[in-house]
Amino acid sequence: IKDLGTGAYGSVRCYREIATGNLYAFKEIDITDRTNIRVLQDEVTILARLSETNSSIVKYQDSFVYMKDHQPTYVIVTE
Repeated sequence: IKDLGTGAYGSVRCYREIATGNLYAFKEIDITDRTNIRVLQDEVTILARLSETNSSIVKYQDSFVYMKDHQPTYVIVTE
């Protein structure tokens, strides 16, 4: 695990998958009552489309929501 950066809306951390050794970036965005979920969904849609058509762009893997310290957190996973 390694921190890659922090911004106004969250942070990006690097994780290594134990089974494969692959590295992934997890962009974690805390969800508050002011969070525009549609903007997050749009970002995921754009990343997924770019991943399909351009191999030199960051490759989208997954997105999900989990509870982090009693706070819902949206995660976008890229390779």
